[in-house]
Order: sequence, then structure tokens, then C-alpha cells
Amino acid sequence: MVTASDVIFALQGVNDPHVPISIERMGMLHAVDVDQDGQVTIHLSMPCLSCPGVAVLESAIREKVSKLSGVSKVAIDFGWARPWSIDLLASDARATLKEHGILY
Repeated sequence: MVTASDVIFALQGVNDPHVPISIERMGMLHAVDVDQDGQVTIHLSMPCLSCPGVAVLESAIREKVSKLSGVSKVAIDFGWARPWSIDLLASDARATLKEHGILY
């Protein structure tokens, strides 16, 4: 049976569509739920409300997670009502964003 840890590990290979940083390091990955039937629900916090990269992100997430053994369905909650802030960034992600002039 697939676990939330398996899913989180797989999602380390999914980057924010705008910067080369994983969604986990960006603080976008809020939670992962896996039910007994193998349905995976990924809860995100999006950095921008009208993110043009949502379709790219959704496709990348579905591709990675659906390859895991035991996954029957992938649902994504983009968490439009769940706030994201720079406080959620991992320290290495913050450094990368500063390096690229995105954060000061």
C-alpha cells in the first residue's frame, strides 16, 4: 500500500513551474492524504492566486504520483483559500530565490 511518505518522496521531483525549486521546499505542499483504496489527495498552498503554471504543476504531480504502486486515483486541492507566505520557504529555497533576484 502506498503511504503519504511515498507520495512526499515522489513529489520531491516536482518543481514550482516558475523556479527550479521543489514544491515541498517552496512550502507549497501542505498535506498528503492516502485512503485505503489508494486514492491520494495532495493539498497545496499556492504562492499566487492566478498562477499561470497550474496546468503544468497539475500534470507534473499527476505524472509522478500515478506511477507509484498502489495509487488508484490522484486528487489535487490547490488550496486557493489556504494562504501561502514566504515564511513557508525552506532556507535553501529562500537562498535560491534571493540568488535569482526574486527575494531581497
